[in-house]
Amino acid sequence: MTGLWDWTPLKAIGTVNVRDLNDFRAARLDPASQDRLLAHSGKAPVTLWGKDFEFTTKVELKKMHDEFAKPESAPFLLPKGLREGPQNHMDVQVATQQLIPGSYEFLISQQDGKTYPVEFKILPNPPKIDNLPIILNQGTAVQHFVLKGERLDLIKKLEASGGEFKLNPPAANQTERSLTVELKGSSRPGTVLAVKAYLKDRNDPLTLPDAVEITGPLPAIASARLSLPAGIGVALHSTEFPAGYTLNALLDIRNIERNGALRLSCADGSGEHARLHIGEQTSHWSLQRVSPDQLFLAFDTGGLPAGCSLEAVIDNGRGGSSQPFTLANILRLPLIESFAVSAADVQSGMRQYQLTGQNLEMIQKLGWEGGNPADISSLPTPIPGPGLKQTMEINLPAPPNPEAVLLLWLRGDEQGRESTLKAAAPLPSSTQ
Repeated sequence: MTGLWDWTPLKAIGTVNVRDLNDFRAARLDPASQDRLLAHSGKAPVTLWGKDFEFTTKVELKKMHDEFAKPESAPFLLPKGLREGPQNHMDVQVATQQLIPGSYEFLISQQDGKTYPVEFKILPNPPKIDNLPIILNQGTAVQHFVLKGERLDLIKKLEASGGEFKLNPPAANQTERSLTVELKGSSRPGTVLAVKAYLKDRNDPLTLPDAVEITGPLPAIASARLSLPAGIGVALHSTEFPAGYTLNALLDIRNIERNGALRLSCADGSGEHARLHIGEQTSHWSLQRVSPDQLFLAFDTGGLPAGCSLEAVIDNGRGGSSQPFTLANILRLPLIESFAVSAADVQSGMRQYQLTGQNLEMIQKLGWEGGNPADISSLPTPIPGPGLKQTMEINLPAPPNPEAVLLLWLRGDEQGRESTLKAAAPLPSSTQ
């Protein structure tokens, strides 16, 4: 190979290597690196593998299936350096602080001026299970349990030595998921087992240490599923139940005897105490066995004070009693019958809203979704006439959009609760 240097002939001495540019069809993200890419988790170093990355000059990342997404530069590192010989991998730093879960692609540029896509995913945070360990009783082959937590739909499969797990589809809000466990062999009481959780879009399972506990033949309430009344209008947490309604619950139980009973009471001893026998029914409660290890409970909470932490205990008499199990925290909710707004601004950007209903004193703050809440400093005003109706006025900014949802902070809440209330209609002119 010869050339001219300042019009002087120059001959290259040595070996000249000519290589094809990589088309990156075989490029892939290292499985362990993929598992590290969690949304909003910070900067994550990842490794790409393929045929040869030595001619890479730029790496960008871009969200897929988003016509408004723009490529963003990503730092990368070649093991040997640019054009320093074949290199079957390279490291890329991904800043996930502003990335949401979904499909993305690396856009790799070479000296040919083209970009080549390599797909990957930004993953959501792993599921959170709040009620571990899973309680299983010695001597019972098939047992039921309800997992409670967050993002439970991400779990594909659970595995543990000595047991076979079958997951039912998650609840609509992803906070509950029924589980059936079949024990294989025999385990002594006190045995604890680790569980492997296989998750969507992840390569390696998560290990949940001490996630299963084998108990003896004492009775136990393993889990419970509540059915909330319709038309409440205010979001409730998974352990809350509105005061004054009939509580319906499916209890997963262990080792209750035929003459056993279910005791219900508030954890602090206040309010009504009840002892319910299987198969009996009164005008205030019913307790029926729907399978060998499940009870259906209907219980009128009218005799319980607001703030009661309702506990259930299985009592087998001489056979012993179970540990108390918290069924629900009884909460007094505001009942909002109407929500209207004055047609005129009371000050720049603010309007006066009027709530009508009952138990309005339980509201501490109000605000639109995505906005700053307003504190309620005054008590509601009683409305003359029968019943306990009240009215309350508050100044709020106009909703950000016609479909904006009103959030309520009940007394003691740190975060707002969604309601079924949206942008209100103006009050009639006679009431303005």
